[in-house]
Amino acid sequence: MTGEATCYNGGSVYSTIDFSANDLTAGEIETETSVAGTNITLIADSSNKITVDANTATLSEISYTQRLKLNGTGATNKRCLKITNVRTGTYTIDFAHGSSSGDDRTLFVTTDGNTEIASLTVSASGKVSKTFTLSSDADVIYIYSTNSSINIYGIHE
Repeated sequence: MTGEATCYNGGSVYSTIDFSANDLTAGEIETETSVAGTNITLIADSSNKITVDANTATLSEISYTQRLKLNGTGATNKRCLKITNVRTGTYTIDFAHGSSSGDDRTLFVTTDGNTEIASLTVSASGKVSKTFTLSSDADVIYIYSTNSSINIYGIHE
């Protein structure tokens, strides 16, 4: 991960998002886990695991060697990325459908599980880079699949 840009607002520090699955240790994530050097926490438990494994993709001109598999439908309390103190800006998520067949899948970006920031769709076997805009600083955002597994490679400004 590269350095984080910061801004100050009312005493809080707000940062950009700079995440790559390449920086994670491969394996199963079964507990709430902070991603070192970032403002990201992976929300998982023994019944709702997240997996980091080898997989190559080039998206947004970034070469990835690993992916973060959400392993199913998520929510703010399971199979999600919780990102705190996020600065206003436009962000790109590099992600893929979790299967080679089936219906389109949707990656949901929200402030509280209900207030939608973005709803990003990918088709079967698809790997995409899609953007969302955060129009004001946010204390927390959540990113998760609304309908079965999605694989996340990275998130960046």
